[in-house]
Amino acid sequence: MASGETKRITTNPEVDYLPVWHPDGFKITYTSHAGSSPNLWTVNFTAGESVQITDVGEAIWSVQWTPKGNTVLAQTLNDVDSVRVVMVDPNRSITTEPLQMRESVTRWRDQTPENILHNIDPEAHVDIIKTDSYKFYKHVKHFTSLAIPYIDFSGFLGFTNWTDAMGRHLLLAGGATEWDGSGSGYFLSYINAQSGPLWGINYYFDTRWKFRYYDESRSGLSERLDCWNLWVSQPLNFGTSMSSNHSFEASLSIQNRVAYMPYDSVGTDGVIYYHQFKIDGLPKPESGQEGILSLGYQWVNRRPHKNNLVLPAHGWGVSVMYDLAQSSVYGDFTYRRLTMDSFTNVGIGPAVLFFRGKTISLTGSPPPQEYVGLSNDPPIYGPGDNQGGLGFFLSLQENHNLRGWEGVRLGDRMFFGTTELRIPLIPSLPINIFGISIGDITGALISDVGNAWYARDDMEKWIVTRGFEVKVAVRIGDVPLFILAFGRAQTVDDWRNNKIPGAYARLALINPF
Repeated sequence: MASGETKRITTNPEVDYLPVWHPDGFKITYTSHAGSSPNLWTVNFTAGESVQITDVGEAIWSVQWTPKGNTVLAQTLNDVDSVRVVMVDPNRSITTEPLQMRESVTRWRDQTPENILHNIDPEAHVDIIKTDSYKFYKHVKHFTSLAIPYIDFSGFLGFTNWTDAMGRHLLLAGGATEWDGSGSGYFLSYINAQSGPLWGINYYFDTRWKFRYYDESRSGLSERLDCWNLWVSQPLNFGTSMSSNHSFEASLSIQNRVAYMPYDSVGTDGVIYYHQFKIDGLPKPESGQEGILSLGYQWVNRRPHKNNLVLPAHGWGVSVMYDLAQSSVYGDFTYRRLTMDSFTNVGIGPAVLFFRGKTISLTGSPPPQEYVGLSNDPPIYGPGDNQGGLGFFLSLQENHNLRGWEGVRLGDRMFFGTTELRIPLIPSLPINIFGISIGDITGALISDVGNAWYARDDMEKWIVTRGFEVKVAVRIGDVPLFILAFGRAQTVDDWRNNKIPGAYARLALINPF
């Protein structure tokens, strides 16, 4: 410092970086690639030598001197979903013997090209012969295609995917058909990731469906949505968290809703006996044209760990969705719907306390099957949430079913809530058939609360149920396909009257989104 002279400390041909000064001012611990893997070295100015102090096989990087300590804080490779920080004695020495390898294995490190380009000045100016703006449609390339025959070989389904050279424009097309051309359906999709928000446009004909169990019918309710769909999505992360993410979405769908009437049985002669709707049950579904604008916001704080699929010990989220349909603009239905959903997980030792609250407010005249209320129909949940299905082609609507309560209650306002104390029981069972196993068995004490009412009428008494259940994951490897719940529950009044709770089996919800 006093002389102002500059002196090189290390002479390794590999990179040396991330220096950490020792408080005494006579040593520096740094990271070096001298042994191929990043490891820590300490250089002593007095002795004039540098000594390797770690021999980690993967990697370790110096960060800073330990505050009020005598070690160096260092960072290692990520461990599943977190970063490990360790303390290293800067004066230690390694005991590992140098690795002896054949020269043919390591000579690549100082190998030079066979044909040397002479008289090349890398700083010389290069004349640009021609410039042209990038046009993605001039560089479209095939990405992947797949065709799969039906189980009975009466037809096939397939798709093809194309992308430009930069991967910022995606083209997807596919469909399904019988060999004779009957039962044909197809879809077209374009996704733009060039800049700004992600957006795309889709067209579906006989390939996009909605399904839910409906009014305790045998078949449930299926709806075909032939539509044009324009959507835009903007994820947002302020860069201060590895797990907290915001998402804004908007979509406009111009669609023809074709409702297939639920049935209860099929006779031996092939006659279909359609479901008979009762006055005190769910309304009879209707088909029709619909133009619907949807605006959504979601904020989820959840680490991307596989345990969050079966027993998340942390994480919370808030979701808001607003739907608007106006028959004066397009279609047969006019309504406005506001849906708000939230959840949180709180770890308590090995157990987890899970809370969920969901509200829906509806005005106008939607299709009757878009009812607001509670029903006896079981919900369908995918692995870890209620967004199950086949992405573009199938969406599953959630039925709001209070465990242990039998009945139907409708309105234009609704609240549905759940509290669960989840306890891990058995990580896995020694059962594996063709790669499918059973595991992640957890127990839970449960309580559901809900109500539905019309804004113009008086509210009925709130429904509160309690019970217990066991959740079992059916897995392929470590990934759960779905989670089954077996339990017993009933209303609080029935518990007080010492009634025996009814048993149930259903798909389990882990997190709503």
